[in-house]
Amino acid sequence: MVRIVAHRGGRQLAVENTLAAFQNAVASGCDGVEIDMVLSRDGHLMAFHDDSLQRMTGVDARVWDLTAHELGALSLRTPEDRPLPGTGEGIHTLDTVAAALPSQVDLVLDTKHDDRECPGLSDALVRFCQAWGAGRVSVLSVHHDFLRDFARRVPEARVLFNYRVPVEPTGIPNFDGRAGLAVGMRALTPAMLVEARTRQWPVYLWTPNTGQELEVAMGLGVSHVITDAIDVALAQRRAWAFTGGRCDDVGGTAAV
Repeated sequence: MVRIVAHRGGRQLAVENTLAAFQNAVASGCDGVEIDMVLSRDGHLMAFHDDSLQRMTGVDARVWDLTAHELGALSLRTPEDRPLPGTGEGIHTLDTVAAALPSQVDLVLDTKHDDRECPGLSDALVRFCQAWGAGRVSVLSVHHDFLRDFARRVPEARVLFNYRVPVEPTGIPNFDGRAGLAVGMRALTPAMLVEARTRQWPVYLWTPNTGQELEVAMGLGVSHVITDAIDVALAQRRAWAFTGGRCDDVGGTAAV
């Protein structure tokens, strides 16, 4: 059965990358959480998506300009100022997030950077895996060389080669360790899916959010969906299991 991963904790229901979001996702029945990460000035992995703090806090600064303590003192909100759970939380370290979640919850860590852009990133990731268990960690990135180097240091973790556009199977890296594909919904091709199955790699599909998108995603046979709409996804999965592969009118959408 497809596994549901809460994108930024499920940001349709709570402020993204907050403890409220992650804990709600787990309580709702998600199998894992996707967490963005950026390094603070003092080298801590922070659960935050953007480089700039402006969108989520109103502060005109970069994440790496502030220490973890200073980031934790900021107040998170939605860009639209929607009164969602998690409003007012500070920016948390990944250690704080991991400590707040059950050990069986999958942690899918998404980095937009590598060591050239954020010196010390891989060292911080290694320390995180040593502290919280590498077997529950998957690292997702478009920086495939960074993933290779990280995997050599932490072979127990899974690396997810991320694609935003379609690619021929010959363009997918040859890799013997624990790996998988992370692919945008409109980038996944049948050839990529067949290649992943040939390699026995999981496929993490991001980010189907409507009922129709989620039904199509589950029908493709991917192993994981990364979604903001965790309530719709969980209902869709229950319906899929109950009806044996047809999810009629879940989340207000007709079956495809």
